[in-house]
Amino acid sequence: MRLLRGAIGKACRPSDEDEPLRVAEAVAKMGLRYAVVTSVNRDDQPDGGAAIFARTIEEIRRRVPGCKVEVLIPDFRGNWDALIWCWPRAPMC
Repeated sequence: MRLLRGAIGKACRPSDEDEPLRVAEAVAKMGLRYAVVTSVNRDDQPDGGAAIFARTIEEIRRRVPGCKVEVLIPDFRGNWDALIWCWPRAPMC
């Protein structure tokens, strides 16, 4: 796995596969009707983190029906396939 080093020289950690579930649980626990999801850039991931965004949207919608979800996504390094991965999950724009 390729890891990028940040300005302070620390390698990025691998994606946390449980994060979408934890985010959705937090949204439910707080009783949010509108959630904004963002992240650090994940240029170390082949999809730029698109799969984690998509799963997070899906988990929020599953656990909190009717909650609007806005995502502040990275540029996915210009990878249109990564953007298309998130789009069908119908986040708010």
